[in-house]
Amino acid sequence: RVDFAARELTWGAPGEDALLTFPADGIALGQVAALQDNASYDPYGFLGEAAGRRPRVEGWRSLTGLAPSEGGEAGEVALDATFEGGLEATLTLSVGDDGRVKMRLLPGEAALETVAYMRLRPVVDAQEAFYGLGEYFDHVDHRGQVRAMHLIPEGGIESGYNEAHVPIPFITGTRGWGMFVENPAPAAFGVASEDDDRVDVIFGTGFNTKDGLDVHLFAAPHPLDVTRHYYEVTGQPLLPARWAYGPLVWRDENDDQAQLESDLDIMRDLDLPASGVWIDRPYATSVNTFDFLPSQFPDPEAMVELTHRLGFRIGLWHTPYLDEAEASARPLIEVARDEGYYPIRSGISLNPWGKALDLTNPAAREWWKGNLRSYTEMGFEGYKLDYMEDIVPGLLGARTPWEFFDGTTERVQHQRFQLYYHQTYYETLDPQAPFLLCRAATWGDQTMGVIIWPGDLDATMTYHRETFTKADGSEVVGVGGLPAALIAGLGLGPSGFPFYGSDTGGYRHSPTSKETFTRWFQQTALSTVMQIGTSANDVAWEFEEANGFDEEMLGWYRTYTRLHLRLFPYVWSYAATLGEDGRAIQRPLGLAYPELGVHPDDTYMMGDHLLVAPVVREGMRERPVTLPPGQWIDWWTGEVVE
Repeated sequence: RVDFAARELTWGAPGEDALLTFPADGIALGQVAALQDNASYDPYGFLGEAAGRRPRVEGWRSLTGLAPSEGGEAGEVALDATFEGGLEATLTLSVGDDGRVKMRLLPGEAALETVAYMRLRPVVDAQEAFYGLGEYFDHVDHRGQVRAMHLIPEGGIESGYNEAHVPIPFITGTRGWGMFVENPAPAAFGVASEDDDRVDVIFGTGFNTKDGLDVHLFAAPHPLDVTRHYYEVTGQPLLPARWAYGPLVWRDENDDQAQLESDLDIMRDLDLPASGVWIDRPYATSVNTFDFLPSQFPDPEAMVELTHRLGFRIGLWHTPYLDEAEASARPLIEVARDEGYYPIRSGISLNPWGKALDLTNPAAREWWKGNLRSYTEMGFEGYKLDYMEDIVPGLLGARTPWEFFDGTTERVQHQRFQLYYHQTYYETLDPQAPFLLCRAATWGDQTMGVIIWPGDLDATMTYHRETFTKADGSEVVGVGGLPAALIAGLGLGPSGFPFYGSDTGGYRHSPTSKETFTRWFQQTALSTVMQIGTSANDVAWEFEEANGFDEEMLGWYRTYTRLHLRLFPYVWSYAATLGEDGRAIQRPLGLAYPELGVHPDDTYMMGDHLLVAPVVREGMRERPVTLPPGQWIDWWTGEVVE
């Protein structure tokens, strides 16, 4: 509904309370004196703590008028919008099927020289909770939080940045609405962080203001159903290969071929369920040289044949870099340089090897895919794709310039390059059954069956940004351990990534303890993807003083890996209906049952029928659990609880 006199747009069913209201100050343009090419237009500092990165703006120009326009195509309603300072824009509304509206804000020609930011501040219910926005490690309900839609430096935390590996500008309110802003510019969401009845969304469109801002509004009878609309806009999720749903085992650094083959035999001999393995680096003569180091893996074809004969599937760790310090990579580097397969201009490298390939270049993609076929022809069936987060929109307010073959810069590719990266590998695999385990992703990645893993979490039971004592006695503000892993997965499902698996046991500060490893595999057994491995290179059947593993724990490990495998038909049933209802498989309790009025970070539904309440605190032997109405059966005792 459009109220021209009040300059207000209302989104909701006729005759019912509004789901969202955009008042006159709910749509605004951020005006600067003049656009500057060296500025990043990162808007995070408007909403969050950003020392040294406070953006500058001459003023926020709110709506002063709305009037019907004669423009617009069939099925659209076009409005002429005027803003403070004499700025003008066109606001186009188009109604989709079954509860979807697209709103497009396009500033006029005269505004393009000075408008650097576009802002939405809809009025929401002051009590509702908010889900989605991708992968974050602190809370599943975003109320009160400021979320950046890109990587930014963050002081005080061990990793040194905000861990925004999968930021998705798609938010769901528990009253049954969603908003997806389809724009790759750096952005920030202030989710009732200043006013409890406002969601504040700012996009730093800068020189791309000319492209406008596309805003998709969704409505659904239940908030779990909002994601279906998101898939209609961004693409339906593809199901990963079936072997992705069984336990997956890996070591951070395999000693050699003999060790891997021994692991396969031991898992079968000890009756430890697993469906797949992958080989992490190092295994090649240098990073990504499409070969194997003969002294380490003398007969990879025989290794793959044994893997398949024992009933496992197998993949490899990989990235789109070549190591500039290694002689074995030089022939490949020369080809990439001579053929123009590197970006026209590269920014700061955030990896230890060298420049990223320019995968916006079709020839570069085909060359890389041709090299990858040396692995797929051996029988490797999937990839763990790491890194490739070098492209950031800026540092301390200034650009880190990149220029690509397709004419784009970091202003777009910081958000979209993951699609080129993942598609390059996807196109070498079975298109109906890929295995891609990715650290970073963006909207649309779900169409390639991407599975997310959250990167290098702590091998602890500590929360995100919690201080803990390391083995050497020093203290560190951690990225987070098991609780962070759990929260990240619960945020990803409603954000359009239904398949997720953290490193069972953690990564930083390995080895993990017996208790932490046990609690972790208890939780990942009840997740969509159970991948097991840490940076300590140990496995469940290797009992060492440092990890405290023993026969008792190995028995628990067998029980839970079996449980995960037994749940495959249940999980697969929900995976198969994603294209129909879009509902996340792992569902935060507060999103599944918003009427309860609680939004715990440590309780979730696995499908409709399993409520999971894992233990995530060291030393904890009992915990409270909120049960929705109805009869619930204790999995372990069979007791019926009302």
